[in-house]
Amino acid sequence: VVAFVDFPLYNGWKKNHRTIRHVGVNGQADPSSNPSCANTEEDTMNRVPMDCTLVMAQSSIPGNSGWGIFTLQSQAADSVAMDGDVVIQLVDLNEKTARGMRRLVWEYLWDATETGGQYEGQKVSSLIPGFGTLANGAAKGSNLKYMADRKRTNGNLLHAGAGAFTYYQNVTWRYSKQVNAGDELLVNYGKKWFEERGFSNTSIVEQANRSVPYLRQNGYCLDNVIAGKESKQPYAGRGAFAKRNLAEGSIVAPIPVLPLTRESLELVKKAKDGKMIQTYQMMLNYCFGASQSNILLYPYSPIINLINHASDSNSEILSPNVYLRWSPDSNQQSASGTPTRMLLEMVAMRDIKAGEEILLNYGEKWEEAWKAHLQSYDTFQSNRHPSAWDLDKKINILPTVAEQQRSQSANPDIFTSCFYKYEDSVGLQQEQDQGRTVFRWKETSALLSSPRYLRPCLILERIPSQHNLFSYKVQVLNRPGLAKVERIPKASFPHVVTNLPREALVFSDKIYTTDQHLPTAFRHEIGLDVFPKEWMN
Repeated sequence: VVAFVDFPLYNGWKKNHRTIRHVGVNGQADPSSNPSCANTEEDTMNRVPMDCTLVMAQSSIPGNSGWGIFTLQSQAADSVAMDGDVVIQLVDLNEKTARGMRRLVWEYLWDATETGGQYEGQKVSSLIPGFGTLANGAAKGSNLKYMADRKRTNGNLLHAGAGAFTYYQNVTWRYSKQVNAGDELLVNYGKKWFEERGFSNTSIVEQANRSVPYLRQNGYCLDNVIAGKESKQPYAGRGAFAKRNLAEGSIVAPIPVLPLTRESLELVKKAKDGKMIQTYQMMLNYCFGASQSNILLYPYSPIINLINHASDSNSEILSPNVYLRWSPDSNQQSASGTPTRMLLEMVAMRDIKAGEEILLNYGEKWEEAWKAHLQSYDTFQSNRHPSAWDLDKKINILPTVAEQQRSQSANPDIFTSCFYKYEDSVGLQQEQDQGRTVFRWKETSALLSSPRYLRPCLILERIPSQHNLFSYKVQVLNRPGLAKVERIPKASFPHVVTNLPREALVFSDKIYTTDQHLPTAFRHEIGLDVFPKEWMN
């Protein structure tokens, strides 16, 4: 059991505070609320454009449910709610590091097998900003489903940006059923999540909603910013872009944040020369902070983690067009005096055109650190092996174990994985091969899109099939973290499966070999001009 970290309350949030009236599950206003505290029409237009379809507002779930995500339009089942967001992999957390991010660990971390990050370390947890953190949960009756891109969006990079940003991207959220305007969007947390936290069956919400007028008056638009392809900034990876024209002074995005300590992101790694070096989790690059403070703020609004840096320059294309300020809605606090709802607002510095990249000045300290990184960047990476991602793009015909053993150019950091659900093996067709039972692979529902079923395997044989293609016979292995029903008993080894198509097999990187783990990877928090002085060391 780890203790909560207490942070001193920043009293500056009390200035110009605008109270949000409590509204019940069916959108009915609390009679005791003060109508004079409602937002003005100008505030509403500033926060929710008329064509906005998703908003963040106070959750409609009774109790201390914080923020929630709501749709302003009815949506069909299986249509896309949000796509293009990122996943940040947290590696090998321990009691010391978990203590400094207690709330994050307890409420917001995902199983890495859901995101395909299970091979990044011995123990891996995933952070999914946006819908994966902001949306509330339901044990049943959820209306959102998570669709992970089973492959990363980058291989090993040979420039200074290598390992500085996450390669786990293209997260897609779809509606799992028909939703109506005003419905709160709920993710399936699973019954066990609620039981571990002491929720009774009667307290588990199956459906929640608010009135559309309330949401337009009190919400913040969540789809002003969309994920794009390559940023115009060098070495920055992908970027975030304006979905619509945004006027100067308008709120581009709300940015709720969670506090954690700098120590919670510390990592100790072994360098190639055997020396132990201290570095940080990649998550540091996505947090706001100040070099004089031990406190960091993790932002979790949709898509904003793709917003890149730009310094003040003469180039309008690459100059910042947004800035951050504290929202007057950030004043809510718990009985202990610790803020429970901390909210920044990202504001347009000038008129921003639809399709324009959103750029934020990360601060002088960040820019100094980045320039120093460029000057000292180790060029040894030009000799690195291709990553699993690179090989999957290039190699259509996979080598067998015997062929790999004979090869002089085999990559020691790569192995083969396959999508296989051992629990279903009882129902698979079986055949005998030299006195050994061989199972015939069969694609089942969502198998190829579920990273949790990805596991190591050895390719024993390549079998010719139609159209000059091949199927494969493999020996399926176990890996750490598999559910009990998915672990192959020792008595059942070797477990051989045939008829696997190429799409059921992928190359995987061995643990600690991706760019995220480079000892030279850039690490620095994003500077926050309005960082509370009370939180300086």
